[in-house]
Amino acid sequence: MANTDAWLRRLRPLLFLALAAPLALVGVDVWRELVQPGSALGADPGEALVHRLGSWALRMLLLTLAVSSASRLLRRPWLIRVRRMVGLWAFAYVCLHFAAYLGLLAGLEWNTVVADIAKRPYITVGFLALALLIPLAITSTRGWQRRLGRRWRLLHRLVYPAAVAAWVHLLWLSKASTMEPFIYGTVLLALFGERLAATIRRSKRTRRPMDNHAYWRANLRLVAVCLAVWFAVSFGFGVLLADVLNQVPLGGFQLGFWFAQQGSIYVFLALIAVYAVGMAKIDRKHGVEEEP
Repeated sequence: MANTDAWLRRLRPLLFLALAAPLALVGVDVWRELVQPGSALGADPGEALVHRLGSWALRMLLLTLAVSSASRLLRRPWLIRVRRMVGLWAFAYVCLHFAAYLGLLAGLEWNTVVADIAKRPYITVGFLALALLIPLAITSTRGWQRRLGRRWRLLHRLVYPAAVAAWVHLLWLSKASTMEPFIYGTVLLALFGERLAATIRRSKRTRRPMDNHAYWRANLRLVAVCLAVWFAVSFGFGVLLADVLNQVPLGGFQLGFWFAQQGSIYVFLALIAVYAVGMAKIDRKHGVEEEP
C-alpha cells in the first residue's frame, strides 16, 4: 500500500499535466490565430476551435472508460484511483466545447441554442451527452459515493450512454470523412467488449455459481425489448404511421415527421440509458456487478 501511494503521488501531477497539455496546445493555436489570422485554425477559426475541443472531449471520455479496462487487464487496481481526475478533465473539455459553440457559433444567444437543439440532430445528441455527464461530475466525490451507496454505481452507468451520444454527435457532424468517428467507434466497441469479458470472468470467480443460461436469457430479453421499442418508434411511428400522426401538431411540427427526425433520436438515446440500467440490475441479480 505504501509503495502504491508513493506511485500515485508521483503519477497524479504528471497525469494532470498530460491531461492539460491538449488544452495548452489549443491555447497556443488561439494565440497564433489572434496574432496572424488564418495561420492556425483555418478559414473558419470558430468552427475549427469548437471541433478541436469536441474531439479532445471525446478522447478524454474514452480515456476515462479505458482506465477501468487498463486496471483489469494490467491487474493494477490502484489505477482506478486516478479515474476521477481523468473523468473530471473529460467533463471540463466537454464544457469548453459547449462554451466555444455558445460563444463562437451561437453568438451567446440562448434562443439560437434552443433552436439548434430542436432542429439539428447532432446538436441534440451532443447536448444530451453534456446533460448526462453533469450529474456524474457532481457526484464524483467520495462523499457522494458514500451517500448514494449502491445507487452511485447505477448512476455512473450513465457514462456509457454519454459516450455513445458523444460518438453519435461526432459521427453526424462529420462531413468530409468518417475515418475519425470510425476509429473512436472501434475503440468504444473494444472497451464495451472488455467489460463484457470482465463480467464473464467475474461470474466464474463468484462464490455462488451463476446460471449462465438465465443470465444470457435476461440479456437477450432486455436487448429484444429495446430493439422492439426502437423499431416501433423509428419505423412504426416515423414511417408506417407517419401520415396518421402528421395530423397531430407538436410544437409547430407534424408528429409523424417529428418521430422520424428528433423523436427517434431521443428514444434511441433513452434506450441506451435503459439498457445500461437494466444491465446493472441483471449483473447485480446474478452476482457479477461491476466494481466501482
